[in-house]
Amino acid sequence: MAWRHLQRWLEANPVVKRSAIIAAKGVVGASAGAVGLALGLREAKRTLQYETPVDVWREASLDVRSSGASSSAASALASVRSVCARNQIQEEDFWAAAKRLRPVEQQLEELHALGLPKDKLHAREDELAAKWKEKGYFDPKRLAIDRATLFGRRLTSDAQGVDIGLLVPPYLPLHGKTTVTTGSVDAPATSPVSWSQDMLQQSEKALDTWGFVLLRGLLTPEDVQSLRCALGLDCKDKRAPPRRAAEVGLWQQQQDPNVSMGRYTYGRLHLLLRGSPQYEMDAVSPHASVAPLVHKHFEIQDMAGNPIFLSEAQLVIADPCAETQQWHIESATGKGLSIFIPLGNVALDRGLQELLPGTHVLHDPRHGLRDRWRRCLRSLCATHGGVLAMTDNVWSAGDALVLDSGTLHRGLANDSLGAPVPVLVLRYDPKDRPAPGCRRSWLLTMTRMGQCLSNVFHLYSWM
Repeated sequence: MAWRHLQRWLEANPVVKRSAIIAAKGVVGASAGAVGLALGLREAKRTLQYETPVDVWREASLDVRSSGASSSAASALASVRSVCARNQIQEEDFWAAAKRLRPVEQQLEELHALGLPKDKLHAREDELAAKWKEKGYFDPKRLAIDRATLFGRRLTSDAQGVDIGLLVPPYLPLHGKTTVTTGSVDAPATSPVSWSQDMLQQSEKALDTWGFVLLRGLLTPEDVQSLRCALGLDCKDKRAPPRRAAEVGLWQQQQDPNVSMGRYTYGRLHLLLRGSPQYEMDAVSPHASVAPLVHKHFEIQDMAGNPIFLSEAQLVIADPCAETQQWHIESATGKGLSIFIPLGNVALDRGLQELLPGTHVLHDPRHGLRDRWRRCLRSLCATHGGVLAMTDNVWSAGDALVLDSGTLHRGLANDSLGAPVPVLVLRYDPKDRPAPGCRRSWLLTMTRMGQCLSNVFHLYSWM
């Protein structure tokens, strides 16, 4: 009776009947499409032989503290004075160029790693010094420009994504047993890492294949604790609990009112430290540990005469109950580099970074659009979608996650009731293509694309 009554009612209301038919067809079509998509994903998994996900961290992580002391770095440091003397270069200008992200240290260290005889080594050093001069590394006008000249004392929000002449700490002096005069007031630096050529190549391969690499032990526990104290994360009273995000922000603004901050997701505070005379040098101190990888990554840009700059330095603190971020990219320039360093252990429920492997190639100008999507989808098929930045179920304090800035990623929710999770973020970009390198509409498109890919590959992982 109820069915007949409904049928008569629909016949009496043709507009409602037509709408019901369209809705029913839509449900049937959507169901058929979902079934077809699921079967297609199942067939793709079988064809590609990715029944079990690839353990991406076997290829995309390395222990950077396991290589021991670097003899090439010590040798390169010892030769700086003689190289400068033979080629009429002021030693202070050499270190000034290094502080402005010129790859003089890395190139000299690579040369000494070849193990050449002394006479050939000196000849190659002189050739290298001539190239430095030709590229204008020691141009007095450029060396005279510093952060105070370009930026002055303003709100740190004004420094976002622009070159403000920020100086970074040189890393070669940290490999020496004696004190080296590097010109102006030396910036604080973290413990150096002895990068071998194999480590650099492995890191670059992971960045090219997956869009990220995890550097285990980049900062020592002493470095982490020093940064926590300098950035106000810990109280002087060791018995007191770590400060929450709002308390850290208030403490920093009391020391430097120019520090800007913002909340872009609930429970997560972003403190912008680049441009702060009080905090920027502490914030960029980890550069001393990661500098060789940064220079290696931007090697082609330097050869083309396109220098790089440190375009971002911020502290992100996720309080308990912080919400999951939206999928996003740092930039669409095709070659940016972002580094995330937790200053405390990050467990599974405390806001790990989730990554979509291979999505960085969507902005790679070296490949056509079809090849970009093929490489991206193949990587996602191999890992069954998103992966979490961790080893042994934790993202340890001092373990740096290095991202191609075009990789889709997000911070997950902090579901714990423990201490806040602080992460230091540094970003490097070419000067001719600063972040974001695209319009706001494209950033929003990438957010939607990240959500779509995440949902599709959740289904793929279940099939």
